[in-house]
Amino acid sequence: MSKCQAAVVVLIAAAIAFTGCSETQAPIAEPSSLREDTAAADALRVKTDLARGRRWELRWGAVSAYDVASGQLVRRVPLPRASFAGTGLTCRPDMVMNRFGGLIVSSDAQPTLWRVSPSHFEIERFDIVVDSDREKDFGFSALAWSADERVLYAASAATGTLWRIDLESGTAAKIELSSPILGACGLEVAAGNAALHVAIGSSDSLYRVFLSPDLARGTVESY
Repeated sequence: MSKCQAAVVVLIAAAIAFTGCSETQAPIAEPSSLREDTAAADALRVKTDLARGRRWELRWGAVSAYDVASGQLVRRVPLPRASFAGTGLTCRPDMVMNRFGGLIVSSDAQPTLWRVSPSHFEIERFDIVVDSDREKDFGFSALAWSADERVLYAASAATGTLWRIDLESGTAAKIELSSPILGACGLEVAAGNAALHVAIGSSDSLYRVFLSPDLARGTVESY
């Protein structure tokens, strides 16, 4: 394996959600080391922005901001024309936060994203144009920023595919994998940007995906 290739670690576990610093997926239980201490048991995803003292909760069709100290609701932000799969047999929609506290929320039913401003709660919808699999019905069940936040990765549990998303152009390029990562419910870039962890439901296998330097292809390996 060439040292110039980027390693992507694929962790397959029972519907766990990677927290990074601040994320949980609920109500599906995850290992205690990955669980955020929050009472938002009915939320689909939870992100905590400690720098701004806010906790964001994703529910069906909206995200809500709460004050961390008081627990009081600050703002509920509806997601325009939201479409979620709404079944316990699929992964949930995902939500990621950048270093400035801005949110990206995905639909797990169609390739749609929403961007939410942390200051004025402005929202922008992106109907992503994929460069492949246009005849298939799928959304993005897992999201992750690269360490420098220049690349937004997205995975589809339904098709087992991995994508690079360009929000400026509203497009997604499919990363050709040697084998699918079906059931991808969570993504996380590891320290140093060397690995991307992928949580997959209903299995306990462990994989690495090594990406080509141009991020166009990935080799899936088990270990």
